[in-house]
Amino acid sequence: MASESPPPSRETGPKPPQVRPSLALPEGIEAGLIGAFTVALVYLARDLTTGNALHTPGMLGTLLIDGASTGASNDPSAGAAAAFHCIHFTAWMVMGLLASAGVRRVEAGRWPIGMMWVAVAVAVVLTISFDSWASASGLPSVHLWAGAMVGFGFMGAYLIWLHPELAQGR
Repeated sequence: MASESPPPSRETGPKPPQVRPSLALPEGIEAGLIGAFTVALVYLARDLTTGNALHTPGMLGTLLIDGASTGASNDPSAGAAAAFHCIHFTAWMVMGLLASAGVRRVEAGRWPIGMMWVAVAVAVVLTISFDSWASASGLPSVHLWAGAMVGFGFMGAYLIWLHPELAQGR
């Protein structure tokens, strides 16, 4: 009677280290979309509490499409909210791509971590400038900078979650 021997086992050895994709594209788009959706939800909640859903993107769309002279009007142009959302999401994805590329440069040692803080400061200044322009055009105060800060926070938290060594200053 022949005894059956167990099948030969494969030696598994140490697993190779996980390699992150060299392109920042997927990560940057994800980070940007997280920021964009966060801001959109902040202003959707604000608009719903005032009883006028999509008022903020409609007014901002009218401001961007028709100019500052029509920004104070209470009737957003047709499709202005949709057009604004296209611009909004595209801008946030670009910011996410830039942030992801910056994070990768810091990780590779090509940039000091302080460069990320400089980039955040520039984004904050640009957001406050856009908010000032929107307010000067006669839009009711919507505090765009506040929503943007929430978006920057969520986008940054996502990138730190993907790159935990950044939280440790490395």
